[in-house]
Amino acid sequence: MDWKGFKLEHFKGQSAPLYVQIADNIRHLIENHTLRVGERIPTSRELQKILNLSSITIENGLKQLVKEKILLRHPRRGTFVADPEARTAPLPNRKICVTFCNIKSAPFYWHQILGFLEEQFRAEGFGLIFQQANSATFDINSYDLDFCGLILCGNNSYDMAKAFEAQGVPVVLIGSLDKDVRLVDGELDMVVHNDEERAAVSTRHLLDMGHRDIVCVTGPAGSQYSAKQKAGYRKTMKQYGVNADDKSFIEVKEIIFDLGIQAGYRIFCSDLQPSAIYCGSDMVAAGIIRVAEKLGIKIPEDVSIIGCGGLDIALNSRPRITTTVSKPEESARLAGAKLLERINGGRTEKETSIVRVTEIDFGDSTMVFKNNNLAVNH
Repeated sequence: MDWKGFKLEHFKGQSAPLYVQIADNIRHLIENHTLRVGERIPTSRELQKILNLSSITIENGLKQLVKEKILLRHPRRGTFVADPEARTAPLPNRKICVTFCNIKSAPFYWHQILGFLEEQFRAEGFGLIFQQANSATFDINSYDLDFCGLILCGNNSYDMAKAFEAQGVPVVLIGSLDKDVRLVDGELDMVVHNDEERAAVSTRHLLDMGHRDIVCVTGPAGSQYSAKQKAGYRKTMKQYGVNADDKSFIEVKEIIFDLGIQAGYRIFCSDLQPSAIYCGSDMVAAGIIRVAEKLGIKIPEDVSIIGCGGLDIALNSRPRITTTVSKPEESARLAGAKLLERINGGRTEKETSIVRVTEIDFGDSTMVFKNNNLAVNH
């Protein structure tokens, strides 16, 4: 169809809202076969130029037809006329479940993820269900599968994801797995940060400032996230000709403040004596700094610390923690687009998408190496 001559006809009288008139006109074009199945509808911006109306008004009209299953949206591809069978079939359940997996106390980062997902899905006419789950007590039979798609967030369970997929529920994961599983290509749909590269960037920052006695604190213990951080740390230390033995690693069961405190006592009350610490979580870094404060150890004069995440606790702490800042909005956008494509039948393949973080947010918790004050005082 040539959209250049598209004008609004009044099917319900001029008193109808403009967005309703837009929906009525496009619906009429489909019903009289001027628009055919699979034909692409112009974007809101393109229709704005044709109709000289606001893009918001046009978008509301298109969303109405999407809700009615008259139009079908494929993220990053466009909006298309839906198949008649899909239009006459009963409307599917339009609820999406977001599950925080193996997270006892969700930091603000995950609340940001939830907020961005809710905004994205509601714009497409989907409601949200929120819940928490623990892989140790998970039982698929106890779940009411009253939703058409699932986003798993956090320290995710491989078995949980596979169980829901086996029930025909499309699943997308934000974050790594609770076990260091070697995945087959196309096995799961995931969105992850470049955890190994981020660890390398952080470790390199400490090494470039002259530090060589560096401890790596990461977790959750045994997880894919922890394994990738260890690999990035180990590889970078080797590149600088520094040996990283088993004593250089401390794994915490969960990446929370309280276990950061435990890690701090383990570091400062032992023979480790580092001049710097790479922490795979700002929450854990904050706990270690609290212990240093109690023991009279100065940060960064005695020990430099770099975190990971860019959480509020890092940006508002004293000293302000040097860290690498995660990208919750981009992670949510990618995961949401993946799930919507799967739900709408526009994509069947699964893949891992990487959200890259390569820059350091410089705080006050790191400084150039002068001498290992901790070793001297110890």
